[in-house]
Amino acid sequence: GAVAVDRLTERPRAPRDITRRCGTIDEPTRAYLAGAPLSTGANLGVRLIQVHFCFIYMAAGLSKLKGDGWWNGSAFWDVMISPEFTLMKYQWFEEFVRKIASIKPLYHTITMFGVWFTWGLEISFPFLVWTRLRPLMVWMGVLLHAGIGMLMGLNVFELYMMTMLLVFFPPGVIRDRLRGSGEPKVGY
Repeated sequence: GAVAVDRLTERPRAPRDITRRCGTIDEPTRAYLAGAPLSTGANLGVRLIQVHFCFIYMAAGLSKLKGDGWWNGSAFWDVMISPEFTLMKYQWFEEFVRKIASIKPLYHTITMFGVWFTWGLEISFPFLVWTRLRPLMVWMGVLLHAGIGMLMGLNVFELYMMTMLLVFFPPGVIRDRLRGSGEPKVGY
């Protein structure tokens, strides 16, 4: 692919090697070095990851519909107060959670927002990510996984999921960011 490690390290050396051998860079070589050639295999790989990610979200969202804890909001709250996963080992977080629990309207608002946000994103993502709402869906996915990473401490898994979300960005945006240019040439 265009952003493979060997491809990134090959680019700076290639012009130097060609000019050392030939003295100049011909136009086809200059065009090749300016942009990655189209690759059916890379496109297929990206599409498979995108579809797989949509299946992951749909399966996760639909499976949550079967759980009573998701219907009454306790699943979200259980994650927030689980000493196995969360920040409960910190005094400030425990006091924060106790304060939320003591204010019942706030408690119900937070738990139901967490449930509805998770359900809404996981079930709608596979459909809306293919529309003009793609940037919104991707950023909501990043927020979901950042929140899960903070609340549950599953940092490696959440970084993996956020990395998988990169396949929904146009390749030009990723390529420009890896090159370090200021503004992307290709938008959504």
